Amino acid sequence: MASIYDSLNTAMSFVSKLYKPQVSSVSYEREFPESPLKGDRKTKKLKDGEVQKSNKTVKLTDRTFSRYSTKDLLKILEKNHPDVSQAVWNFKIIGNSGFNIKVTKLDGVSEHLTGLNLIEHFLRNLDFYDTGKFEKSKNLSKILDSMIDDVLLRGAVSAELVLDSEFKKPLYIANIDPDSVTFKVEEGRLVPYQKKTSLDIPTFFYEGIDETDKDPYGTSPFISVVHTLAFHQQVLHDIKMVIHNQGYGKYDIKVVEEVLLKNMPIPIRNNEAKKRKWLDDQLNEIISAYSKLDPDAAFVHFDSVEVDMVDSAKAILDPQKLLNVIDTQILGALKQYSTLMGRRSQGQTEQYAKLEIKIFMKSVKRVQLIIEKVMSRILTKVLNINGMQGYVFFEFNDTEIRTELEQVNFEQVAISNAKNKRDNGWITQDEASKEITGKKAAGEPNWSALGVTEDPSGSQDEVTPDNPTSSDNINND
Repeated sequence: MASIYDSLNTAMSFVSKLYKPQVSSVSYEREFPESPLKGDRKTKKLKDGEVQKSNKTVKLTDRTFSRYSTKDLLKILEKNHPDVSQAVWNFKIIGNSGFNIKVTKLDGVSEHLTGLNLIEHFLRNLDFYDTGKFEKSKNLSKILDSMIDDVLLRGAVSAELVLDSEFKKPLYIANIDPDSVTFKVEEGRLVPYQKKTSLDIPTFFYEGIDETDKDPYGTSPFISVVHTLAFHQQVLHDIKMVIHNQGYGKYDIKVVEEVLLKNMPIPIRNNEAKKRKWLDDQLNEIISAYSKLDPDAAFVHFDSVEVDMVDSAKAILDPQKLLNVIDTQILGALKQYSTLMGRRSQGQTEQYAKLEIKIFMKSVKRVQLIIEKVMSRILTKVLNINGMQGYVFFEFNDTEIRTELEQVNFEQVAISNAKNKRDNGWITQDEASKEITGKKAAGEPNWSALGVTEDPSGSQDEVTPDNPTSSDNINND
């Protein structure tokens, strides 16, 4: 035994000497090998150099609405107008509600478990994307947020599945600004371009909302809000001017001219020019003295000056009624409801608020459908590039607006319905399980624990009537 260990120690010593690095007095930096995850992106990316911090704050004025295009205005309003910002936020918090991945074989029904594992592995790598250097997150939830932004403000979604430098391995999903993409008709087929770069590749994807044969770009659902907000801005500006002019009480300071004339110097009383100049100087002196008073200062003056207050003018048109009309138009243009925008009026019940949210969720689903189409095609392409045939179905999870108690009650009813369907032989145990949990059953029910002495599906004769030994077989006498 000792001789064996001696032989091993001798071999290890030889190997360590063979691979022992040479010591040098010259310092050096370790060179990392070129990462295989370099990627070969076709669409436009950031150029080398410092990335400038953009000023996201823009003062909204009448000039702003006339200076910028509609698409640029929507991006500005998203950051600077409270209603547009809240509308986008509502779509995000309700729309990006998690997702479910289903991978099937070519029949579109049979589960593809190997493919599902592959897609889950790809999505997991996005969470921990690493090239050995600094990398921004490639997390799918972050990409979905950007896609929701694009659908609302640009009216379309575009993305590229970036492959490695050898075009063999999918690395990540790059979200592309749809506004940077143009289409050309070549040989009767639409071909996307980004400036002069052709994007006629199988890893580029584009879907527009409400697109047509003549308009493949899509239309933003918020596009109608621009004109309403422009008018709203003008009304607010006019109200601001009225408030400054008539909204607050004003001092009425009367200078008694008769008193001033009595105190006028005698040499200038018969000279009209000097007389007028002297009176103007006295008036300006009084104005200057009163304008310099602090708000809490007391009025101290001769009886040649009388001070009074002028009541604020009464508006001929009630601005609140006009603002209510504009507010309704803004909510309609942003596809929002009063409950979601914090504008619930008195008399609205909780049931009414839930109804508004349910209707809004239909609008959210419309946005989600565009993203689901793109993501399903992207993930199917990931599956195909890895040598597997099948389809990947990407679906957002439903957003739950019921209370926990309501959810439990509804689930209990759903379980009871699924159980009755199974017991009546209408569906299988796996189908019943999918209705409740979304997955196949972990096993058959424990009938004895449920207090059932017989299989509810029936006796053996009832289950297999064609069996020659069965008494139910019509061929038996």
